[in-house]
Amino acid sequence: MSQFKPRFSTLQQTIEAMTLIYDAKACPGLQATIQFEVSGAEAGEYYLHISGDDCVFHKGSVQKPTVCIQTPSHVWMQIVNGKLSGEEALMNGMYTASGDFSLLQQWSALFKRNGDNRMQAPPEQRPAGALAW
Repeated sequence: MSQFKPRFSTLQQTIEAMTLIYDAKACPGLQATIQFEVSGAEAGEYYLHISGDDCVFHKGSVQKPTVCIQTPSHVWMQIVNGKLSGEEALMNGMYTASGDFSLLQQWSALFKRNGDNRMQAPPEQRPAGALAW
């Protein structure tokens, strides 16, 4: 497991922060939409729209995402915090996914954990300000 230890207070914040660690070089020219359908204590719908060099967070849903992840909020938080392997959680049915599984296979390359202790989001990008990793 990675030594990446984010400290986010909400699941929405973790998904928003994925825009900061997106690595466009991992799959040049990628056009994809990743839908998150979250249940549980922090229920909500979110998606990441990837277009080449850009990865943008949105609240809500899209009609035909490239990949749709259905997860309880506590499961995704455990994955993000390094307490649970995403691959094992999927295989054990702790969350489900549908769509283009090749995108899931590229997940760790697309969303690189670079080891920085702090990252700064531009003011116009959510979540704005410094994030502690």
